[in-house]
Amino acid sequence: MKKNERTLKEVLGDFLHSPKIRDKYYQVSIEAAWRKHLGATIASYTTDFRFRKGRLSVNVNSAPLREELNTGRDKLVQLLNEALDDPVIREIKIY
Repeated sequence: MKKNERTLKEVLGDFLHSPKIRDKYYQVSIEAAWRKHLGATIASYTTDFRFRKGRLSVNVNSAPLREELNTGRDKLVQLLNEALDDPVIREIKIY
């Protein structure tokens, strides 16, 4: 390889680690993990996801479900971080 050549893996890795792309990439990955690990019923009550700087904000349109999820926030952080194989979520806010 020449000095200025890089593998596709290196280029894509740099692209995904840029600040603007990284949060969007994690947001999509978190949404998929949320649906997979919490199930279709809970996912159907979830209306919006936002991930920025380690904080996941989730809108839930069911008050009882919102309270249930709020009581288990620490467990949710652990579950989603394990599903992502990367401890990116520091905090979850459920609205």
